[in-house]
Amino acid sequence: MTVQLSLPAGWARRFVSSPDPRDRLDELRQAQLDVKAAIRLEFDAMADRFGIKTREVDRAMESIDDTISDLIYEVESDLEGEIIDRFDAD
Repeated sequence: MTVQLSLPAGWARRFVSSPDPRDRLDELRQAQLDVKAAIRLEFDAMADRFGIKTREVDRAMESIDDTISDLIYEVESDLEGEIIDRFDAD
């Protein structure tokens, strides 16, 4: 019986034309900034509409910053590990 294997093997697909982890990390960090900016715009609009003080918006943004950091932590760490593995070995 002949077994036909697909090429590349599943484990090898990660290495075939995979995006540079540095670029992906840059994209992730830019997305993080974009999300924070969008949320800040919405919070500022709400503050203007309802007379919420700026310091309260700032305090809420600190919480949002922590939440977004928690959200992306694992992906960010994985990408940093890929960068170390791929580029520091040289």
